[in-house]
Amino acid sequence: MPHSLERLSFLLILVTSCATEPKVVPATPSPPPPPTVPAGSLLEVQIAAHRPSLLAGLDAPSERKTLMKEIAKQLGVDCDYCHDVADFAAATPNKTIANYMFTHFAVGLVRKSDEPTTCGSCHQGQAKFLGDRGDKKRIAALMKTTLTEPFVQRGGGAAECATCHGDQLNRPFLPR
Repeated sequence: MPHSLERLSFLLILVTSCATEPKVVPATPSPPPPPTVPAGSLLEVQIAAHRPSLLAGLDAPSERKTLMKEIAKQLGVDCDYCHDVADFAAATPNKTIANYMFTHFAVGLVRKSDEPTTCGSCHQGQAKFLGDRGDKKRIAALMKTTLTEPFVQRGGGAAECATCHGDQLNRPFLPR
């Protein structure tokens, strides 16, 4: 019996000295959640989704109409500013400009204030918000405070005159 007790003590010492903390195997990391879409306006949802055009992904006529009314309000215009009232689906210069501005500016720029970048971020209720372009100093100051300083490029980098104008600083740059 003493021999058995000795053997039991030896085994107990061996087991306790070899015992280690149980290994915690980390769970397989789950994929990141999809980006959240803001619970804001339909225009903000379109921008957050980085849509390729203003109306992309909007199949219901009611959604399209809601979006267009929101844009019209931010520009301070009526439907006929962009639409040919005889054929609402017809292409017009202002529709082309709106889509260009959406993809290049609303989607391409981010406000430093973390507010969504929408048509109203720059237009503030006026379709033609720069006014008389003859006063170059006033225009430059307005563009700096309204159109470059509040923004950064979505991919990184400062928003500068060339961000929008490219090398056409003294000429119209929007499509017609």
